Amino acid sequence: MGCQQDHPDHQTCTECEFDPFVRNHFFTGKMMGAGEFITESRYQAEKMRHHNLRLHGWGVVCGLRVRQHPSPDCRSRYVLVDPGSALDCCGREILLTRQEILDLGQHPEVRQKTADGLLHALQVALCYRECPTEEVPVLYDECGCDDTQCAPNRILESFSYDVLVDPPLSFDGAAGAALGAFVLSDLHGVTGLMRASAAGKVALIDPGNARHAWVLDPAHRSLLSLDLPAPARALAMAPDGVRLFVVTDPVAPGTLCEIHVYLSADGAEVAPLVAGTVRTVPGTSANSTFAAASGSAAARRLLVLDRSAGQLYLWAEDASAGIQDAASGTPIAVPAGSASFCASEDGAFGFTIGAGGVVQVIDCAAGSVAALAGLPAGARPNALAPFVRGADAMLAVASGDERRVYLVNRSAATLAATLDLAHPPLFLHASSGSAPWLTVYEEEAGHGHVQAAALATLPPLLSAARRAGSGARRIVLVEADGQASLLDPTQLAQGDCASLLCRQMDGCGGCDTPDCVVLATLANYLAPLQMLDLPAQDDDRARQIVRIDNRRGRRVLASSATLQAWLECLQLKNTAGRDGSDGRPGRDGVDGLGLDANLPKIIDIGWAHGGMVGLQALDTLYSGITDLDDARKRIAQGVEAGAGVPLFTLYFNRGVTTNPRWWRQLFKLRIEAPLALPIGTPPLNSTQRPWLSPGFYMPLDFKLYGDIVEVPGPLITPHTNETANCAVSFILRREFFRIGNTRGYGYTYLALAGLMARLANQSNPLPVEQQVEEPQICIEFKSAFAGVTDAAGRILQTGVIDGDNIGGRVGLNEVRGGPILGGRNPSGNLTQGGTFESWITVSALDRLGETDLAHGLRALGGASMAQGFMAAGNAMPPSANLVSAEQLGAVPGIQAALAKRFMAERARAPFAGVEDLQKRLKLDERDLTLLTDRLLII
Repeated sequence: MGCQQDHPDHQTCTECEFDPFVRNHFFTGKMMGAGEFITESRYQAEKMRHHNLRLHGWGVVCGLRVRQHPSPDCRSRYVLVDPGSALDCCGREILLTRQEILDLGQHPEVRQKTADGLLHALQVALCYRECPTEEVPVLYDECGCDDTQCAPNRILESFSYDVLVDPPLSFDGAAGAALGAFVLSDLHGVTGLMRASAAGKVALIDPGNARHAWVLDPAHRSLLSLDLPAPARALAMAPDGVRLFVVTDPVAPGTLCEIHVYLSADGAEVAPLVAGTVRTVPGTSANSTFAAASGSAAARRLLVLDRSAGQLYLWAEDASAGIQDAASGTPIAVPAGSASFCASEDGAFGFTIGAGGVVQVIDCAAGSVAALAGLPAGARPNALAPFVRGADAMLAVASGDERRVYLVNRSAATLAATLDLAHPPLFLHASSGSAPWLTVYEEEAGHGHVQAAALATLPPLLSAARRAGSGARRIVLVEADGQASLLDPTQLAQGDCASLLCRQMDGCGGCDTPDCVVLATLANYLAPLQMLDLPAQDDDRARQIVRIDNRRGRRVLASSATLQAWLECLQLKNTAGRDGSDGRPGRDGVDGLGLDANLPKIIDIGWAHGGMVGLQALDTLYSGITDLDDARKRIAQGVEAGAGVPLFTLYFNRGVTTNPRWWRQLFKLRIEAPLALPIGTPPLNSTQRPWLSPGFYMPLDFKLYGDIVEVPGPLITPHTNETANCAVSFILRREFFRIGNTRGYGYTYLALAGLMARLANQSNPLPVEQQVEEPQICIEFKSAFAGVTDAAGRILQTGVIDGDNIGGRVGLNEVRGGPILGGRNPSGNLTQGGTFESWITVSALDRLGETDLAHGLRALGGASMAQGFMAAGNAMPPSANLVSAEQLGAVPGIQAALAKRFMAERARAPFAGVEDLQKRLKLDERDLTLLTDRLLII
């Protein structure tokens, strides 16, 4: 039961601060009067009030649900309130023991304030009241002048109802996801509307510190704080909420304003694509002023307006870094000194207010700027908000001096509606859809106000203004259906939720209405709407319905029993719940460290993988390089220089390096050549035995020793015609080809191996796949040990080269499909490291001088071997490790005793060479010359 009938006028909330506790001191013979009993009663009440408030808090403990009336005829006037308990903000207990009917429609506040045709916010509140009861005569009166005086014998702790009409905004933790926030600050210029992500997170700059960015999640009461390298100048959050973009002052020693990208999940800064690069806004300085917006289109992920210079820059999206390192194309010229910049949701159009209050529409795709059509000539624009209403592109234009907002239909170039406001508008927010809402932040005499307009119908329905605090620094959250609330960042957990516990040291909480507890909110009430329970329907407005929301505005105080049940549920519940309905598709996640499409890549090579090069051409190329500087110059100038470009060159899309002592272990060349020998007997009518491969490669481990040079870019690649950031080349030494006037060992080895292969293929025709291959130079590059380095010279994990030659296609002038980035046809498989492998065949078709070949043959096998190669039909000497006893005995000059020792030693182990042969057989010079002249010793 309530005692509102005994207190017809709404009482002002009483003070609920605590004084020091005072209790009676009892002793025998103490005189007890009313004062002593009052002291004792107050002591007990104040102790209980203190216990309730400081140990439990305040709010609705249980019940007290506000419901629709069961009779449809009564729903435009009455609501029901269920029994329940609450603690008010003074710690006093409010008890409702039975369901009651509240005459909401005829409440004096409602009748007085809602007859203006505006939408109103109503809050049903329950207030603590003390009702004197049981009047009894006063037996003794100190004045002694009135024998009929009475006084209440008892005080009934009861309640009364109140209805708050358009109460001032406060923080509402049950409001759900935010649509954006109005930010005010006297310390920096990153103010105005900050749009929220699809998940309801809002990024903004701390109103009290320009070097702090906040990511607010009001629905989960959390706050992420980011430290910036310099004071912020502008900020925008990506529509998907994954990243936020902050424009800051120049960071020393730089002189241009910078753009920093952060992940909203954990605040980690996202590095540019190219290590060491700084994202900057061209032509700016510490005196520049900015505005920023983010679009959903990949080509316009970030829009930054340099207001001072009148330049609009567009940054395209990058999957891993958020945006590209540099702005795309030429900036769009807009009037210098423009104000109130904003953009459409996809970033296709930008809007700003130029000199003379002319609203400019920027077509970002076409790069053109035009004045807005349809705005009255007398308008004084100071804020803009684009939105879509049905199929029409709209623009809300605030005119502060006129206390108006104009709604312009951009599609039709006409004025759609005019809203007259209670106070001068300062910021705007507009949602899109079939039933959009416009939320207006207004300010007058230092006091903030919020009004909203339902734009489903034109002319719109406008709400009454609600107070939105005062002071220079504020955050006002914009919510669905034209609702708003003030945000106090101290009520949010920063990072670890333990910060909420530590915040108790900052003082005890207070409240604006100490003896009133809000039970329910009826948003956008317009008499005589039907007051029904949730859930809301899309056609509520058309059916003249307003919904009773028992969560918005209600502060719930969990009892100990509820907390225990909640904890037990978390601890003990281990059964799977029912399958829920499928949610909406989520956004793509961020690549982890192991899969990175932007790792450095090999984008081209100087040779053709699996191709062929002539031995003479290889000799001419590398013998003509005078020194390493000449090699670098040839690579830098490319094929247009006229001189040969070193063949074994790798081209990279980013600047890579490694420890100079490591290059030869990373970049290796080796020769693989199959062995071919004359085997068997000559065919009829011929004296030449057929040449065959015995089934293994030449037993020499022929690894090439050269010099590795790094060449900085930009460089034009030879096959894909791209710009490389740097190149690394293996320079074969001149001595490989020539020693003085004679052929070098490397040249001779390749010539012999090629000649053996050709003799085998000519003398023993076989299918192509069975023919003896000519020698190949195999290239190997271990990319795990090279890459982009930091300032200390250490290779970054995100800078390790992704070097696998997938499919052997690097060097082909084609576009590689899939997620790989970095070039037309780069190396890699999205992971760091890998070994780049390739090969090229060396053809010995070049003319070979008889003297050169004889020299090489003699060096490798002896005079008779040279004679045998040069006499195109004569038999080649047998190999020392393959000759049979019969063949050895048939060789002129070899005695039987020498042949016996020879066969016995070879049975123990093959001969490793001439020195091994001489040592093991204990040969004198005569026998050594005899054997080396008649046997092939390799």
